Amino acid sequence: MLSTGLRIRSLALLVAGLFMACRGPVGGARLDARWVGSDTGVFAGTPKVTWCGSIQRLELTAVDGSDAGIGLAIYPPGELRPGRYDAFDPGIDSIHRPGVASASRWFTEQAVKGFQSDSGSLDLERTGTTFSAQFGFRMRSLEGRDTVRLTGRFRDAVPGPCPGDTTTAAAP
Repeated sequence: MLSTGLRIRSLALLVAGLFMACRGPVGGARLDARWVGSDTGVFAGTPKVTWCGSIQRLELTAVDGSDAGIGLAIYPPGELRPGRYDAFDPGIDSIHRPGVASASRWFTEQAVKGFQSDSGSLDLERTGTTFSAQFGFRMRSLEGRDTVRLTGRFRDAVPGPCPGDTTTAAAP
C-alpha cells in the first residue's frame, strides 16, 4: 500500500496533466460525464487522446471551460482491443491488465476537489481507427472521506502518439 503522501503526489501529477491537456481536433472526440454523491456536476469536453505504445496505455485527458478535468488511463493486456476494463484504485493498487484508472478534479466554492477511481468499469468499442466507451466509476476523494459516482462516455477518439514515448506506432 502506498503512503498517503505518495498517493497524493501521484494524483497531483495526473491532475497537473489534466491542466496541461491540449484540445483535440475540432469536431473530433468528445467526453461527457456527470457525477453524483458528496458533490454533483456535469462535464463536457474535447479530450486529448494518446497511445503510449512502449508502456501499452491509452490516455484520455480533458478540461472543460469551468476548469473541471477528467483523466482516463486504459491498460490493455497487450494489444488495445474492445472489451470491458475493470477499474482499480491507482493510489493503492498496482496496474491491472486489462484495467482502467480514472482521476477527476473540479472547483467548489471552498476547495479544489480531487477524486480517483476505486471500482467500476469501462466498456471500450472500436470502429476503424476510432475508439468510444461508456464508463461508470466509484470515485474516492483524496482525503478518503467523500465519494461520487462518475458516469459518462467518450466517442470518436483517435489516438495520437504519446509525447514521451519512443515507440511511434499507432494503436494496434
